[in-house]
Amino acid sequence: MINRRDFIFKMGIGATGSVLSYPFQGNTAPAVQSPSSQVSLVTGTDRRTMAHDALIPFVDVIRSGIQG
Repeated sequence: MINRRDFIFKMGIGATGSVLSYPFQGNTAPAVQSPSSQVSLVTGTDRRTMAHDALIPFVDVIRSGIQG
């Protein structure tokens, strides 16, 4: 049977081992470059109007996504 002190000690040993075995690569560029995003910000009190106004800048993208 394991007591609390042994458990904490062994968890510390395991955490230290995992940190030391992790390959440190320094300051490198990200592996995947994410594309830039477009954002639309609106204010108001009517949710329906706000949702409509927020989508207006993306009309071309939405229509090309619907495709008919």
